[in-house]
Amino acid sequence: MNLLFEPYDPQGHDPTTVARLIFEADPQLTSLVMGPEDKAVSRFKILLETEGSPWSASRTTVVVNEGKVVGVIVGSYGDERKEADSKAMQWGRALGLRWLLGSIRMGMKMVNAVTKHVASDEYYPLALTVHEECRGKGVGSEMMRWILDRHPKVVIDVNINKDDAIRFYRRHGFEIVEENTIMHKGERIGNYSMKNEKDTPRIED
Repeated sequence: MNLLFEPYDPQGHDPTTVARLIFEADPQLTSLVMGPEDKAVSRFKILLETEGSPWSASRTTVVVNEGKVVGVIVGSYGDERKEADSKAMQWGRALGLRWLLGSIRMGMKMVNAVTKHVASDEYYPLALTVHEECRGKGVGSEMMRWILDRHPKVVIDVNINKDDAIRFYRRHGFEIVEENTIMHKGERIGNYSMKNEKDTPRIED
């Protein structure tokens, strides 16, 4: 495959495909806050257009092969994440007051299921997903190499129940540094915080 890494452009890339890939990064946990797939996809399309949101277009890179979006990366540095979190009420309003009020309780609970602190020099991918038709073809590894070439320190949340994802990140030098879990309807859910650090300069695009 001849993969191209491009800044997300709603005029050149299909917003529905990109939003669906963001959802597919972790359907189990994402649906608890964003709702079932169709509703979540609609909400992510709005957040892609909302500057200042953690999923804004400026934080999103799409991976293209032969004109088709085959992967998506959404992420930011720790200081950028902190700024986005501080404006959660502001960008949350873009999804409507009804969603905002309904999601507050679950959102506050889910805070304990993700990495709580990301240093200003650490890159934190919110979503790293490969289109289902292209999985098992090396696309994910190419995406990870692209990230690590540009971001010396990376911290990512990996669902504690996704053994294949945990193995994938370990193959790329990540180690579990923290477990963040909550009880939900009698089930333990959450993420491992995994880190990969390199003493290499940050690459500016």
